[in-house]
Amino acid sequence: MATAGATLSKWAGRALLFAVVGMLTAFALYLHVALGVNPRWVSVMGLTSVIFGLAVYKTRDRWQDWRYWVALLVCLAFHFGLIVAIQVYLATFPLAILGFLGAFESAGIFWILLTVTD
Repeated sequence: MATAGATLSKWAGRALLFAVVGMLTAFALYLHVALGVNPRWVSVMGLTSVIFGLAVYKTRDRWQDWRYWVALLVCLAFHFGLIVAIQVYLATFPLAILGFLGAFESAGIFWILLTVTD
């Protein structure tokens, strides 16, 4: 049986997640409409936030370990390097394939974060 505190905590976590998604969506719209950023880059930023957001959310019990954050930053740096290389050298690379590969990348990041903190 769930306690009132656990139910409130679950609701607060979902509300925070909804707020973050809303802010990221608003930021993406701002980048595209106000600053004229290429929609392809906005899409890549959205994919990145989903890939890393899912892995970070699912490993939130490991946030206290400093090795977790080092591993996350290394994964993020590798991800950005790979994305920039794809965007510059393979400008016509389909976003749908990037999204498909992102599912495997998220699983890999999840595995790395769990492995590093064991």
